[in-house]
Amino acid sequence: MLGLLALAGCGLGDPPKAGMSIANDTDEALAISVETGPPVYTIYPGESGPFGLPGIPGDCTEWTLHATTADGVVAAQVGPRVCDGDSWTITQVELDQARDDAGLEAPDPTPAPTS
Repeated sequence: MLGLLALAGCGLGDPPKAGMSIANDTDEALAISVETGPPVYTIYPGESGPFGLPGIPGDCTEWTLHATTADGVVAAQVGPRVCDGDSWTITQVELDQARDDAGLEAPDPTPAPTS
């Protein structure tokens, strides 16, 4: 019986995780943060990529995500409910409006990261 239990666990690995995609369609690098926490990562102009969520595929979580510029302007936010498979695109229109609302000028264009 012990041998069957050992074999049953082989190859299972970690279960799939929930996630969404984020795209930065602005001219600035944006820091992505959860709720009021510190930035989790930076997404550069023109980039898109996966963003891990708690749970398994099909799950939702009551988070609000924020995209913030280097000088502290919250360009956009999504939530408080984000779900596995969601797609969030931060647009230049949103960023321009946020900068206008904050009374701040856009900085010089952010250079693309080099590899």
